[in-house]
Amino acid sequence: IFRGRPFLVGMANNRSRMRWAQVNTHSFDSTTDARHDVDPDDGDFLWRGFNVDGTVVLLKEHSIHLMNGDVNESSFTWQVASSKEAGIGAYCPYTAYATPVGIIFQGEVGVYLYRPGMAAPERISDTIQDTLEGLDYSYKNQFTGGYNPLTRAYYLSVTPTGATTNTETYAYYIDTGAWSKLIYGMGKIKPSIWAPM
Repeated sequence: IFRGRPFLVGMANNRSRMRWAQVNTHSFDSTTDARHDVDPDDGDFLWRGFNVDGTVVLLKEHSIHLMNGDVNESSFTWQVASSKEAGIGAYCPYTAYATPVGIIFQGEVGVYLYRPGMAAPERISDTIQDTLEGLDYSYKNQFTGGYNPLTRAYYLSVTPTGATTNTETYAYYIDTGAWSKLIYGMGKIKPSIWAPM
């Protein structure tokens, strides 16, 4: 929701279109001009949109766009924050998540942090870059991201080469910038674990 208007992105019938409703309603009128095509000729899908610091951040597969404006939809403006030539966008679209420090997402060549006002997205995955290069990107639409406010960590769940589901999860701690691999004990429970109290 931006300035009292719900927005839609990721529409299968129009890869680059975003739509918005009238103020404080949830109905979308397909006969109005309440839509905008974000760089429609680049061939990339408009996957995600986030309201961050009063700006709508729009993530395509290889680019980032910004929408600003007031309540009046005729004052909406669009800018390119990272062009397709730079190649940084939500290549793994479901990894994008808004955190207190900005939107964190997995691009084609790393995990990035972006918030409006930054000169460019910042790659934050250098310490796990070798791991990222060993993932099976044919499953990129299964990769997921999330944020835990208790641990102040962004979680990235991915499919390594040779697997068909997400079997590895990594945590990025926003306060320190450190990455760690999370290991869960599922499938590791043995009878010896159960002990009488």
